[in-house]
Amino acid sequence: MKTLADCVLLATALCLLGVGRWLSGCSAQFLASMSQCCTRGSELAKQNPDQDCANLPYGLINVQSEDIENCRITARVCCHRERRSQQCYDGIMHGRSGGVCKTRFSFDECGGKEYKKCCECCQLGLVAHRQLLRCDISSVKALNLGSYCAEAYKDCCLNGKIIATTRPPTATSAPLQPPGMCERFLGRLCEHICINTATGHICRCREGYRLQADDKTCIRDTGSTTGGLIGTGQATDDSLCENSPCEQTCRETGTGVQCSCLLGYQLNRDGTSCDDVNECAYNTDDCQEGQECFNTMGSFTCRRILGCGTGYEMNPAGECVDMDECELGVDECEAGFECTNQPGSFRCVPRVQCGVGYNYDRTGNCVDINECDGSSCPRGTKCINTVGSYRCQRLVTCGPGYELNADESNCEDIDECARGTHDCQGLSECKNNRGSYICQCPSGYTADQSTRTCQDADECRLGLCPPNSLCQNYIGTYRCQCRKGFIANLETKRCADIDECIRFAGRVCAQTCVNTEGSYTCECREGFELAGDNRNCRDLNECDNNPCEQRCINVYGSFQCSCNRGYRVASDGRTCEDTDECALYTGQGQGSLCMHECVNTRGSYTCSCPPGYELLQDDRSCADIKECDTGLHNCTAQQECFNIRGGYRCHDVTCPDNYVKTTPTRCEHNPCPYDDEVCKAEPTSISFNYLTFPSGIRTPANLFKMSAALRYPQDRFEFTLAGNERDYFMLVQEDRYSAIVKMETPIPGPAEHQLELEMKMFRESEVRSRNVARIFIYVTKYTF
Repeated sequence: MKTLADCVLLATALCLLGVGRWLSGCSAQFLASMSQCCTRGSELAKQNPDQDCANLPYGLINVQSEDIENCRITARVCCHRERRSQQCYDGIMHGRSGGVCKTRFSFDECGGKEYKKCCECCQLGLVAHRQLLRCDISSVKALNLGSYCAEAYKDCCLNGKIIATTRPPTATSAPLQPPGMCERFLGRLCEHICINTATGHICRCREGYRLQADDKTCIRDTGSTTGGLIGTGQATDDSLCENSPCEQTCRETGTGVQCSCLLGYQLNRDGTSCDDVNECAYNTDDCQEGQECFNTMGSFTCRRILGCGTGYEMNPAGECVDMDECELGVDECEAGFECTNQPGSFRCVPRVQCGVGYNYDRTGNCVDINECDGSSCPRGTKCINTVGSYRCQRLVTCGPGYELNADESNCEDIDECARGTHDCQGLSECKNNRGSYICQCPSGYTADQSTRTCQDADECRLGLCPPNSLCQNYIGTYRCQCRKGFIANLETKRCADIDECIRFAGRVCAQTCVNTEGSYTCECREGFELAGDNRNCRDLNECDNNPCEQRCINVYGSFQCSCNRGYRVASDGRTCEDTDECALYTGQGQGSLCMHECVNTRGSYTCSCPPGYELLQDDRSCADIKECDTGLHNCTAQQECFNIRGGYRCHDVTCPDNYVKTTPTRCEHNPCPYDDEVCKAEPTSISFNYLTFPSGIRTPANLFKMSAALRYPQDRFEFTLAGNERDYFMLVQEDRYSAIVKMETPIPGPAEHQLELEMKMFRESEVRSRNVARIFIYVTKYTF
């Protein structure tokens, strides 16, 4: 026998599989109702793509009340099936439009994943379409990716990417048109331009070409002179735009036509066809937060991502509105209650108002409240419930030790001692109390109320003795005795402390005696500790407790602190403070710590060098960085890099006209015509020389020497120096054919000077040659 749940599942299976036959074991009315629920669930998924199948509204169709939940289950399953089918189709169209594949609709995980899966499988089919592969889906099915993926692969492999067709501009989404022959067999039907027709397609050629007899291929039309020729390659009297190659919009320019595209499309490089603009990929959409952009041909649409919460449903406009559970009849109010709708929920309000002493039951009827369940009456009374109320009735009962009076209206005490009904024994005496009695004993005894006898009182437990004394108990009495270290004071009747340090001065402790209450202790001075006999003192090794910051040396009765290299003992004698070596050894010339700058660190110091210098391995000397040798410069290939102390210079060695560069720093004059006196007057050679030295070098110092090769004894040489405006330099001629540039006065750095040394050679009183040496001098800032 099939259960109701079996029928629900079978009905769902009928709707999913589309089987129209009836199953034995379930009623025909029930299966018909579930079939309608399935149809309604599919319709909701089609009408509202944002509908959450997990939160379908109540009241789908008119079914019996006990089948409402079964109807929702069936509709939900069919809604999911329709949703997966829709999402797979949207994913295929999105993939064919060149969109980015990603999961959609966070509330419908199954449908969202189907969208992404079909989109990606479509992209696989597009790859096969471009490579002209077979569209056999057997290889895809072998990967167990599902039937949806296989169909998406086949569809995109056969039809290819969506190519835009002529359509009016729009700013909102529109239903996607089924692809025509040109789109389904993209690039296979026509060589140039393919145009869909009602019965199939026709081929057209681009400007300057004409169609061949096969109605497919195009060849260049060498005899054409018009600019708007299409198909046949011959000019006609019709409008140029009527037979233009433009895919969407055509405009006559007087000499031809100009093609353009509608809003949402862009013109391709061929100047005639149009491709859809993917607004979602280029972020040109205006979708708001919580919405997802979905590209369509020529436009885009925005879809809501998040679903509505419990108690809300989505209207056709995609907005979340309150679900009226009362109107839909999905509330849980009983028959005696009235349903009142509230935002996101509902409330059950009783139809009848109950009076005082009454309350509502589950069905909304008024029932009596039993006030006696809450102990409404005071002590000594009994609660009696009545219809709509209650009353308290007094109870007169006497407890132990009491009895009723004569009129039995109150309870009075029983005097057990006077009546002799007590059981006090031995030394104890009876004393009456209200409702009971006690047995009293004489001093030194306590009464045992359980046995009604007198027992010896242990006064020592009562703390009757003074402090610092010992208590000894006896039958009926006790005795106090002072403890060791104390003596009895007869006047105060207390125990006084004995000061052993005074009474036994110099005999109980080696160094210091400290009296304590009832005893004494021995203490040692600072630097000593108490020995094992608690009397003598021995030296304390303070270094075990690490009193010093760095080093500790123990001495008898004390200790001394010392510091590591680079530190000195502070004024507190324990901590170490840094020694500023830089300040300590400053101004000592070559004996100073650093060649350039000393930087003090805790416990040490470091040396630093100025820019352009590097610290040597001795960690104090600075050496110039040879940027030109190490390639750490930015001089061009046409420039000469010259290293100076702490840097470098890039020089442009450019030879004047009529000169040729014989070396990187030397220019030689070309031979002059015999009768060209101007050419002969120009320098025979020009050399470029670079010098660098530190500031403050000793003077006089020889900087540069120019010499000539003596060919004839009668030759005479003359030297001149230019650029010595500040008289730092002096030209000294050593002999007939050489001269030296000397520095007479120290030059403070940094400084740059440029000198020009010229040597003239006279033969028979006639200048036969001139040699010029341009000297560039760089004085650094530092003395090293």
